[in-house]
Amino acid sequence: MRSFRLPVLALAIAVCTVSTSAADAPPSLDTVFQTLGFSAKDIEAVKKGQIVSVEPKRTRDDQLIAAVAVPINASIADLTDGLKSGRNISVDSDVLSNGKIDPASSDPLAAFAFKDSKEVDKLLSSDRAKNFHLSSEEQATLEKQLAGLSANQSGSTEKAMAAYREVLAGRFEAYAKGGLDGVAPYVDGSTTLSPAATLKSATEQAQSFLSKHFPDFWAALDGFPKNGSQAIASDFYWVDREVEGRPAAVLVHHLYEATDNYLMVSQRQYYVGHTYESLQMFGLAMPTENGSVIFSVNSIYTEQITGFFSGVAQSVGEKRTKESMIKHFEAVRKAVQ
Repeated sequence: MRSFRLPVLALAIAVCTVSTSAADAPPSLDTVFQTLGFSAKDIEAVKKGQIVSVEPKRTRDDQLIAAVAVPINASIADLTDGLKSGRNISVDSDVLSNGKIDPASSDPLAAFAFKDSKEVDKLLSSDRAKNFHLSSEEQATLEKQLAGLSANQSGSTEKAMAAYREVLAGRFEAYAKGGLDGVAPYVDGSTTLSPAATLKSATEQAQSFLSKHFPDFWAALDGFPKNGSQAIASDFYWVDREVEGRPAAVLVHHLYEATDNYLMVSQRQYYVGHTYESLQMFGLAMPTENGSVIFSVNSIYTEQITGFFSGVAQSVGEKRTKESMIKHFEAVRKAVQ
């Protein structure tokens, strides 16, 4: 069983993923606590200012899922501003660089580049499919564009990055036009991984709660890129973040609904360069007397926790996920308080 460092959600907002009993939208704080499985003791700890974690039920063997409740001295307006500005991404200590994607741009990934030359070497190698998540078509494109190039050749770095940016731009454009149906699988020899399937599973897991309490948000999420409304906003980002000691290109979609009474957020990582297949976060921030409470659930999907030792791997992985989330939100609270 391989041990690996789990990605921490680069978002200062949070999530709900399980069905709940009848209630009017939006839910009460008590309903959210109950839905996510927080005990009375957990709730008292949150009221005293502590970050508390729980483990929601998995729906797939390749899913690592953990939830936290975070009291924070920040208003809903403050948290919304942080989301809109992208500060929620840059606060992640593993993020090396990031940028907002303009859907109207003719070259939406122009600013992306690996800072580590070793990643360029891996792109130029013949076994790039073992180092990067790529579809069969993307592998063929890179093979054609990078044929005959080596790491020590003049201009090879620029050509390698241009070719990979083309792959990322294609991924973004396919998702922006087709939603999860536009997300191509990762293929390495006989192994095929589907980030679309994992993200659809996470969306289905949230359906009961979201469709009941946030119907407009649910319709926009489930039907993306169709079924949108003026009340629901979308932002896209590219991120170069460290994953398992290596830089990884990550494509991120934020979908959110902001009101005076709550901030509801979805973050999808619909392309990840290596190690894990995808990440889904649903987020809910609600006001309290002293600021807000943030509920956050991360679902990370990776084949590295399936197989003979899956039970042990999942237990270790979920423990590390909770620890990483708590560490992340402690840093978030320091940044805003």
